[in-house]
Amino acid sequence: MVSEKEIRERNFSINFDSPVRSMLVTNSEMKRFSNNSRILAGKINNYILIYEREHSLSRNKTYEEMIEKCQQSGDTFKKIISGRIRITRTVLYKFCIGMDLTIEQADELFSLSEEGCLTENNIGDYIFLHAIGQDDIYTFIDEYERYVGKKIGLRDR
Repeated sequence: MVSEKEIRERNFSINFDSPVRSMLVTNSEMKRFSNNSRILAGKINNYILIYEREHSLSRNKTYEEMIEKCQQSGDTFKKIISGRIRITRTVLYKFCIGMDLTIEQADELFSLSEEGCLTENNIGDYIFLHAIGQDDIYTFIDEYERYVGKKIGLRDR
């Protein structure tokens, strides 16, 4: 949990919500992005499968629980695993908090994302780093929405 004073006193310099992207990439860069996206989707799927096995759940019941734990639609997880959508930073925040991942596990996932590793220079990352392993998903979402000004919770919560 972060305080309003902490947020006001810091100067955040990185904003991942509107990244500057070049339309010119080399073949090797394109392959790296594609490979990282596949690896990231596979790692997320592995965490879901581990949870499913540990709790002896069907895939549908697993998605029901994922929706509640991560406050993210089950359809989003299906699209991530199948590679049909880009994995955003906010989805990773909510997944890591909801699944009770360690900071090391979260770092591994973020290092594979398009925006890269976690940093305290980004307000979203800063809030996330102070929430992981400590706050529940609802506390994290409330703080994120208050300080970042972007709604990330499910509409019907």
